[in-house]
Amino acid sequence: MTVMDLAMPTKWPESEIEKLVKCQLRICADLAISLAIQLNTTPEFWMNLQSTYDLRRAQLRHAGS
Repeated sequence: MTVMDLAMPTKWPESEIEKLVKCQLRICADLAISLAIQLNTTPEFWMNLQSTYDLRRAQLRHAGS
């Protein structure tokens, strides 16, 4: 799947999807809904994924302190 393959059906700009893939964009509720519809998942899946990612990054920062 390419960035364009995901951008077109979700109606999100390719530049935003590219940032998402590069971990430069957080998954917001609107994006979670769009991804869930297009990828046959749930918005909760995407929001939980973002939350888990954020928590892990915070743990790594604190471990390095």
